[in-house]
Amino acid sequence: MKIHIRLGLHFIFSLFLYLIFVGAILMIMLEFFIPLIGITEKHNMYDFFVLCIFLCTLICSSLLYGWYIGKPLSFIISWIHHLANGDYTPPENIRLIYKKNSAKLKGPYRLYEDVIINLSNLTTKLKESEMERKRLDDMKQQWLAGISHDLKTPLTYVTGYSALLLSTEHDWSEEEKRTFLHEINEKGIHMESLIDDLNITFRLTNSEVPLSKEEIDMIEFMRRVVAHITNDPRASQHHFHFSAPETNIMLAIDAKLLQRALQNILTNCLLHNPIGTDITTSLFVGENIHIVIKDNGVGMDDITLRNLFKQYYRGTTTNVSSEGTGLGMTIAKKIITAHGGNIRITSRLEEGTTFDITLPFISPSS
Repeated sequence: MKIHIRLGLHFIFSLFLYLIFVGAILMIMLEFFIPLIGITEKHNMYDFFVLCIFLCTLICSSLLYGWYIGKPLSFIISWIHHLANGDYTPPENIRLIYKKNSAKLKGPYRLYEDVIINLSNLTTKLKESEMERKRLDDMKQQWLAGISHDLKTPLTYVTGYSALLLSTEHDWSEEEKRTFLHEINEKGIHMESLIDDLNITFRLTNSEVPLSKEEIDMIEFMRRVVAHITNDPRASQHHFHFSAPETNIMLAIDAKLLQRALQNILTNCLLHNPIGTDITTSLFVGENIHIVIKDNGVGMDDITLRNLFKQYYRGTTTNVSSEGTGLGMTIAKKIITAHGGNIRITSRLEEGTTFDITLPFISPSS
């Protein structure tokens, strides 16, 4: 039954009971109590006694009726007040509104059952949101500490090697100078990459990165992506495989952004798996295009799996130290989502991980 109908019926029924109660009390007082104490209609104070009895009955009945109607509302208002003040625990006296050894509400509260259930659900959700916010804040603090370290380390190299080059106390050979300059250049590129990750994440989050789509052959595109990661020096002892249909697959994409997303995923497979891991990239065509990246490495635990695409997360199930900004997988998902696609991940410890990317067929103008 809808709550407004229930409220109307409850009000009418309770008002009817209130009037019956007042009438019954008045009848008892007038017919039995007053004659019992020797006051009759002939008594010159009879009208005064009747008026006093009527007023007392009316006041007591009204207080009782108000308590019956108002107690649940007072409980609900108090609960809302606690929520408004950031207290997301259920009221201490919540068990008092239920019958003993039962999940059923007591009479006065039964009318507001929907409100109480919704308040209970809201309290649970707010508590979960608060816990998630605190967890995210902790993760953000760890991430900021990691970023500070990641930026400080290459800066130390840059300042150190530049100081050596500027030093007049040593006469460096040309080979030594080239070595120093190579290190400075490498660390500069690393810092640029970190800053670029931060910039693109912010822009993707605020939908400030327009997609420059063009129709390309997905098979050739994927071959280039896999070839690029295979040429990474860190990939020399991993085994990369690629499979795709023989026919051309034309799709409108932003090749630069999508390549970055796929490289982030492949790099994740590369960095967090031991030497000798097989990493297979497959392309399938159905109603949509599926790109499946699968490895037979160490897999991920449930915590890593739940947090992999969240900003600031830098977890790992291997002994490899965390590298980069912790934004790579977030960037990958946002780019795929911007293309109208989605990404699913399945993983089992000691068995490996599978990334299943779905992209819809979209024309260049979309």
